Amino acid sequence: MSDGDLSAEVDNHVEDDEIGRMVEAFTEMQTNLRGVFSQIGTASSGLRQGDLGWEFEADYPGQYGETIDNLEAGADELAGSFEAIQGVSDDLQQGVIDQNIDADRPGQYGDVLEDLATGTTQLSESFTQISAVSQGLKDGRLDQTIDTDYPGTFGTALRDLEEESAS
Repeated sequence: MSDGDLSAEVDNHVEDDEIGRMVEAFTEMQTNLRGVFSQIGTASSGLRQGDLGWEFEADYPGQYGETIDNLEAGADELAGSFEAIQGVSDDLQQGVIDQNIDADRPGQYGDVLEDLATGTTQLSESFTQISAVSQGLKDGRLDQTIDTDYPGTFGTALRDLEEESAS
């Protein structure tokens, strides 16, 4: 068992003495370890395949249970984060860039969603400015003020638009 083979069986001890209780406790520990490793195996296989739809099947005592509970909570956070990202992706495909993203998640889950929220907000604000400038050009207003203080392509597109509207 110390080499990771949890299938090794322990001989029963027929007497109800210290050795008998130790064998019983050891056997129970072995059963719990088998279950926990089975659950972890299912979870790790699912994660490797990109499947978050697996369920945990049993409650375990003590640290066994804490480990499984933490794994389950982490998987729920990951699944919730992916659902939020999928929702934004679906909206963007439909041309909806003005959405509210709940980034209230722990650690990297929240960081990624916060970055996504910032990016979609910048995209939305850029389109709002482009739309306003476009309407101004239609109305004959050539000299318009545009906020170009955006990173990357957002800022470049707005600076190009500002230069064109000024010429």
